[in-house]
Amino acid sequence: MAQASSPLILGHRGARLRAVENTLEAFELAVREGADGVELDVRLDRSGNVVVLHDPTLERVTGGADSRTVEQIPSPDLCRVRLPGGERIPRLEEVIEWAATADVMLNVELKPDVSRRDRLARRVSGILRGGSLPPAQVLLSSLHPGVLARLRRFADGYPLGWVIAPELEAFWREPLWPGVPGVAAHPHRSLATAARIAAVHRRRARINVWTVNEPNEATELTRLGVDAIITDDPAAVVAALR
Repeated sequence: MAQASSPLILGHRGARLRAVENTLEAFELAVREGADGVELDVRLDRSGNVVVLHDPTLERVTGGADSRTVEQIPSPDLCRVRLPGGERIPRLEEVIEWAATADVMLNVELKPDVSRRDRLARRVSGILRGGSLPPAQVLLSSLHPGVLARLRRFADGYPLGWVIAPELEAFWREPLWPGVPGVAAHPHRSLATAARIAAVHRRRARINVWTVNEPNEATELTRLGVDAIITDDPAAVVAALR
């Protein structure tokens, strides 16, 4: 694990510059490159299982070979989908088991563009409580404050993070995150100024910045005191900071 003076380094969808994103191969590679853990995205398939995938469709990750919407695909069919290199789309349970064995952090981002946000939040909470990864090694995050509010209800005791995209900058000026006080801030790198980092810390909250791939930028953010750096290139950031 990282020293107290150094931010956590999380592989963004794993080591996605050198492996297929959001796969066990990408997660394992990120840890081999020195990351403290990984960030990943989850949504529901048609059977109601929580799968690790960023997009609502398979089009981008299959190179256009399959354009189906994930919510329309039953679990048995989704298990047969092969990504480049023969990789497959993992379930959240598999990744939790891997993280517990590897003793690493997981930042699980719940996608808000699902038809049943309540069901996704409940399912993620149930999987976590039934797994062997302690809450201290988990961070649950989302772009949508409503999803965070659901997680506060269903996954009490697990740390939460609000993902702040550039188009949400106006919300940054609010005295508290909308509807869910006390969560960590996950701003895009373009929003992570010295003043904002200091403001988050004054609220006794953590600030985890994405997606930082340039070593010089990672070094500067470390100097400013960020708590975690989420990166596509764990190897480069680890080499710069440790």
